Amino acid sequence: MAKKTEHLETLDGGVSLWVSPEHTFGTDALLLASFARPKAKETVVDLGAGCGILPFLWYRDGCRGALYAVDIQKSAVELMGRSLKENPQINNIIPLHADLRELPGFFSRPPDAVVMNPPYFAEGSGAPPQTEPARIARHDGACTLPQLCESAAKLVKFGGRFSVCIPPARLCDLFYAMRKNHLEPKKLRFVCQTDSSAPWLALVEGKKGGKSGLRIEKNLVVASAEMNAILNPYRKDE
Repeated sequence: MAKKTEHLETLDGGVSLWVSPEHTFGTDALLLASFARPKAKETVVDLGAGCGILPFLWYRDGCRGALYAVDIQKSAVELMGRSLKENPQINNIIPLHADLRELPGFFSRPPDAVVMNPPYFAEGSGAPPQTEPARIARHDGACTLPQLCESAAKLVKFGGRFSVCIPPARLCDLFYAMRKNHLEPKKLRFVCQTDSSAPWLALVEGKKGGKSGLRIEKNLVVASAEMNAILNPYRKDE
């Protein structure tokens, strides 16, 4: 039974998603879903999946490979289970209640890609979280960037992709952790309010065992046709 604070989000294409105050999604998740969209039959692992927004969007967009949605919080996995009951046509999204640091060795075949919208703040920084789910989602005390990259590198196949979104201020920490685990940064795209403003988000893709060479793509600007296509109908314009 749904709690009063929970509600269904319509994702178009006949797909809907249960969200709650603890497990919801924002612009960053929508941008990461678009940036890291898998090919039609690829196997992908979404670490820290929350309400499951990434795999549900990928299903909506035609991805039919196995999409594993991993979260350490049982309440998030239960919420995803309810969303699957709401969408009986979906048979390729697999929620997993697990600690991502304990996943290596779980899959019989390495996935094609690993994706995560990681905690944005180092432990002890940023605004103090008000709830335990918020602490896990926003601060990396439960899983640090080095631990995330280590787990992703052990999971993904050689030549496979690792994609994250992160505040630009943490890029150095992310790149260091990626390279230490043989996840070579290959693609970087900044998200900006305007062409002349500083970026507020970085979208990063790495390749396991890749050669050195980082491609910096054109900035994704908030007031653009591309952004409108990604965010609609979620953004409430003033």
